[in-house]
Amino acid sequence: MASNMIGLDNSKIEDLIAGSRTRNQYTPKIDDFLASDEKAISVRENWPVEFKTKKGSALYQGFITAVKTSKLQDTVRVLKREEEVFLVNREKFELSDED
Repeated sequence: MASNMIGLDNSKIEDLIAGSRTRNQYTPKIDDFLASDEKAISVRENWPVEFKTKKGSALYQGFITAVKTSKLQDTVRVLKREEEVFLVNREKFELSDED
């Protein structure tokens, strides 16, 4: 039986994913980061689809909240520079408490 459905192209699917709101979106990303070998990462470079439409301030606040909720303040540092947000693994890289 042939399908009469009209599918979405990849661009439309990415736009839908980027514009969607998902609960607990940040904690799994922090877990992925901590499981990696990286000392620090750019959030947008690692998750360009999921965070495509998020403003830097919203990303920053989301990751700050996830770090606090997960009690990872001593392990993960969230930094914001202009519209870019970065995660730093404090166990792999020493960083002063000043931004």
